Amino acid sequence: MATYFFRNTGDVNWGTATNWSLTDGGGATGAVPTAADDARFTANSGNCTVNASARVCLTLNCTGYTNTLTLTQVLTVGGNITLSGTMTIAGASDLRISASGTVTGNGCNIPNFRIGVTVSLTCTLADVLSINNLLIGGSNATTFTINGNSININGNLTLGTLANGISSTGTTVFNLVGTGTWSHNIVGTILRNTTNINTSGTITCTGNLRYGTGTLTYIAGTVNALSATLEIPSTATLNVNGINWGTLSTGGTITMTLLSNLQCGNFLFGSTTTGSPVIAGANRAIQVSGNLTTAATTGTPSGSATVEMVGNGSINLTTLTTAVFQAPININTSETITLVGNLRIGSSSFTYTAGKVITTGTTISVISSHTFTNVQYILFPNISVASGITLTMNEFFSGSPEKICNVNPTTADTTYTVAFSDGFEKITKFTKINGCIVPRRLQLIALTDGFNNGNNQGIRFINQSPNSFAKNLPSVTNGMTYPTFSLTSDPTIN
Repeated sequence: MATYFFRNTGDVNWGTATNWSLTDGGGATGAVPTAADDARFTANSGNCTVNASARVCLTLNCTGYTNTLTLTQVLTVGGNITLSGTMTIAGASDLRISASGTVTGNGCNIPNFRIGVTVSLTCTLADVLSINNLLIGGSNATTFTINGNSININGNLTLGTLANGISSTGTTVFNLVGTGTWSHNIVGTILRNTTNINTSGTITCTGNLRYGTGTLTYIAGTVNALSATLEIPSTATLNVNGINWGTLSTGGTITMTLLSNLQCGNFLFGSTTTGSPVIAGANRAIQVSGNLTTAATTGTPSGSATVEMVGNGSINLTTLTTAVFQAPININTSETITLVGNLRIGSSSFTYTAGKVITTGTTISVISSHTFTNVQYILFPNISVASGITLTMNEFFSGSPEKICNVNPTTADTTYTVAFSDGFEKITKFTKINGCIVPRRLQLIALTDGFNNGNNQGIRFINQSPNSFAKNLPSVTNGMTYPTFSLTSDPTIN
């Protein structure tokens, strides 16, 4: 192992042996550095060009250097890197750190910096780094830890090589402050460092971006993410209101905490066959302009943040054969939402605010106590309610002459309770109700037409004997004919 000082000979090539000396400002007593040698650039060093591939050194120290280091080929450092605020780095090739070490930038901008080559390492930043393009990745699927100060990235952030996915973690904060692309070369690659987008330029997100552990924050700038998938495979915090992601996906048993609303085209909840992802964030919403779908068959997707359907799309929870969707849902759109298949929901809320809803063939299976708001404006054909649970509602379900709404307990000869949010009487029409208990006498009145008269004998009231006649009002009683009741003339209702 030796320490070699680059000389000022007029020959700028790194690979010229006589350009190196064993002493600062000394004669040609050195040799081209190997991976075991320290390379030094000082005030006595001239311009240098890394002119051939496979240039290496153990450490790189440029304290006091005032000239230009041009990287026309890759320079790989196996340990500490110390740069100078009075030097310039030029060229299109990478400065690489291949083993654990400390990087001190001293205000020098690095055009292209790569962390990691073949083995896991810990890169410690002694101060804030300024980098045009940052690549994190090696030839093996491994983890690279980056600790210390922040990195200001003026161009591209790339994780993973074309052959191997990697994981980036640590305390260092990545700041995307320029114009560039954020991409992961391999689907399995995951970024775990806290990352901020705060630019006056444009950040383009491409492919599948996996983010976890840290906090992802949007502050300023233009972000093009409609062609990207943001996947959250591990617990993470998101504050990205203002970015419209093409697809948002969760996976496994994780907690995704929203500090602001999140916009996406499609939302895949539970990207694995098992797991119970949680979306935390009261008064926050994932605003879905396309489709809400699930992939999990078991587990319980849940959370306090609302999944708000704001565009033209569908809700398809049919993979939840034994799982239950327990995150709040709000339909609030000027377009159309189609409900597909069997929706298993529970311990949360379902709210209708606006929009056309198509429910042909849909069965809502309410597995545990649930809150429904304004669902009288959605014509559900079938509501299956688990025994012994409570539905909290402001109005009851209703049907239409063309689509009768059937509300039944999951198990025959059992009951469920409907608790209305106020004490006023509620009227439903074109419904067939069974096993329903309400807390106040005559609070729920089912008006029916002749063709289904007699089928609404399933409403009982608190303390009423199960064998007594249901306190329901058919369309004709004791010679009195009840007037025809119309739900709504709203043309948006299917």
